[in-house]
Amino acid sequence: MKKLFAISLIVLAGAAIFTSCKKDETTPAPEISVTNNKTAYTITATADTTITFNVTVSAEGKIDQFTIKKTVGSTTTSYGSPTGFSGETSYTYNFSETFHATDTYPISFTFKVVDKDAQEASITVTVSKTQGSTGTPFGTFNSYTAVLMGGQNNATTGSFYASVGNHVYTLSQAAANSAAVDFAYYYGSSNLATLSAPADAQITSVANFSTIANWTTRNATKFVKNPSGIDFANLSTTTNIENLTFGTDTKANQLSVNDVVAFKTDAGKIGFAKVTAITQINGTNSEGTITLDIKVQQ
Repeated sequence: MKKLFAISLIVLAGAAIFTSCKKDETTPAPEISVTNNKTAYTITATADTTITFNVTVSAEGKIDQFTIKKTVGSTTTSYGSPTGFSGETSYTYNFSETFHATDTYPISFTFKVVDKDAQEASITVTVSKTQGSTGTPFGTFNSYTAVLMGGQNNATTGSFYASVGNHVYTLSQAAANSAAVDFAYYYGSSNLATLSAPADAQITSVANFSTIANWTTRNATKFVKNPSGIDFANLSTTTNIENLTFGTDTKANQLSVNDVVAFKTDAGKIGFAKVTAITQINGTNSEGTITLDIKVQQ
């Protein structure tokens, strides 16, 4: 009887050891996290915001799937194309997205990992929009593309621009409409490609421009070259321009293609001009042209 009892104990002990071994052999479920475990973000209604989500995955059972899904309202779609995770036990994916004030919110991204034992883990981050401080919105504006202006020695294309009505004037036309002229274009030996207010002190010394001194009105438009925080391509009515400060500069010089010039007219209207081309004619810049895309407040 004692022998039978001893055998029973041995069997039970063996079963316990076997069960314990099976538990020890169970692969832990995968884990997933994002930067600082932050899962809620907000953007303001007046600025574009780029957010980078650093997604970290660990899976002792080796990664079989890693997916990203984007949800806007009731619509969920697959999003992003991560690579290099298959068969790994750890994986980091740096996922960047730019959020615009005009997007529909909230926007959610769900990151999910599945290991080769079909165990899974997921995490969702949500981006919302808040009105925040509206600052000074750009407001309603007119947009003009491929505005062509000639240099001071160009015989056919006018050198003077009026933002109201988007007019390019020759010298004689500009003299007759001086109150409307916001700036002129010329190409100087030191200033190079230049946008200048009619009131600028140097403009009357430019070849062919001396008669500007006799104009009835010489507007003192102010300029800022390549203002910080301005994304010309994505300017909208809600773009915050409260940090745009105009000093006393009445010209923007040494311009190159892709430069952006902010200007403020004597009437108080703010605009932006992007240089898209500077060309020579007869091998001479002063006979050549400048091409601008312009966005100006109504």
